[in-house]
Amino acid sequence: MYPAWGALNLIAYEHHEGNSSQISIVDPNTRTVIAVSSPQEVAVHAVWSPDGKTLAYESQTNGHWDIMLYKVGAGLPTPLTQTAGDNQGIAWSPNGNQIAFRSTRNGQPDLYVTSRDGKRTVRLTNTPATKRDIAWAADGVRIAYDADDASGQSQIYVLSVVEPLKSAQITKTQYPSHAPTWRCDNSQIVYSAQESGVNTPSHLYRVASTGGTPTVLTIGASSDEAPAIGASGGNANRSDGAR
Repeated sequence: MYPAWGALNLIAYEHHEGNSSQISIVDPNTRTVIAVSSPQEVAVHAVWSPDGKTLAYESQTNGHWDIMLYKVGAGLPTPLTQTAGDNQGIAWSPNGNQIAFRSTRNGQPDLYVTSRDGKRTVRLTNTPATKRDIAWAADGVRIAYDADDASGQSQIYVLSVVEPLKSAQITKTQYPSHAPTWRCDNSQIVYSAQESGVNTPSHLYRVASTGGTPTVLTIGASSDEAPAIGASGGNANRSDGAR
């Protein structure tokens, strides 16, 4: 499940068997498979570094989730986080020197950013709201994410990862907004949102990275989720109706 193709032409994926989930890598040319995680852990959500040399994934071995790093050709994975609470939601910075993630290490779901070696970690938020779907801007100094606002509705926020750590709410919609992704020039954010209440389809929207009135990109009876923007800045999406 969930294949991820890295810059070195290797594919990482999850292998599910029974109640276990493991991370493996396959070379599509030779079909050689490398087991990354161990049978003693539950491993999910493999994400390649931009240079394709390091794979980050989420591992559960002692009742909570930590982030592990596997360097291609360098042996066993090593922990990036080793704290109480859950550490999840891996997002590599564009230059590969940092990883943003969410953690409950301080009792609430906040966002953090750490250096690639895990030696310098900065807490980015300090609110009890649930936070999800982290996406870095190409400038490497801002991230977008979705989090519940004061009413409990999921909205899109933009946060600076350098001092001062300023956060701005970008959407203020009546219904849930989630899964933000950036245009390559950092000017706009594309995200998915429901048009009305529960059990109604989601569609894609575009909004300036500083906020404003969103523009709808897709319509119809099927839900559109998980937007991705190509290198030329064009829009792509997954439609439940066509999947």
